[in-house]
Amino acid sequence: GVLKLTIPAGGISAGTVFGYGDANLQYGNDWAKFAGSFALSSSGDTILVYCLESRTGNTFHLGGFSFSGDWAYSGLDVSSYGTAFSALPADLGDVGAVTLPEKDNYVYTGPQVGTKEEIQTSISSTGYWSGSNTERKDPVTTSFTITSPITPAPSLAPTSPPTPVPTSPPTPVPTSPPTLAPFASPSPLLAGCNGLDAGDIMIILVNSDNPDVVALAALSDIPEGIDLYMTDNAWTG
Repeated sequence: GVLKLTIPAGGISAGTVFGYGDANLQYGNDWAKFAGSFALSSSGDTILVYCLESRTGNTFHLGGFSFSGDWAYSGLDVSSYGTAFSALPADLGDVGAVTLPEKDNYVYTGPQVGTKEEIQTSISSTGYWSGSNTERKDPVTTSFTITSPITPAPSLAPTSPPTPVPTSPPTPVPTSPPTLAPFASPSPLLAGCNGLDAGDIMIILVNSDNPDVVALAALSDIPEGIDLYMTDNAWTG
């Protein structure tokens, strides 16, 4: 099935933890049923978070999570994926996906302070996850702190006194009529969904034992008005 959350006025700030299915999570009860029935399988499943691209309306994936092991090949018949497997969308090939072996419940236990890229790497690392088939995991409710990358100061080159340059009388320059500049092209729309990119929202908790709970971390500011979708349906490519 597919759930939908319209980002409220003011947007969601980078570092915010929010989610679905738990009143202790921001917007935990605000997701609406969009299509089918969102129901995670306790024998392994996949979750994809996506929006619709600003320019084309095509699906643009922001985060992915598999707790059924490796992602399946793309291009298979839909029935081949069953209820537990999905292909990994190309959008998430470099960043934004988490791949874990089958367990019913998982929570991220890694660093919550760092640059966006550092946090993305930590969330994708299997060593920072705690899973269980018998114990539900409490949602992470502490916000992340997203820091700016440190830019090294430029090196100063040694200086030397200027060398005098002999002068000569100016040479007249012939004039020509001014050339009119062409009209500027309109600014392109921001890529992704209003500038959001793969890995800007990542899943940090899943409880697949009823009731289903999914917690997400916003690793970039999410503008207001965007429709955010979350599905347990397979992506076939």
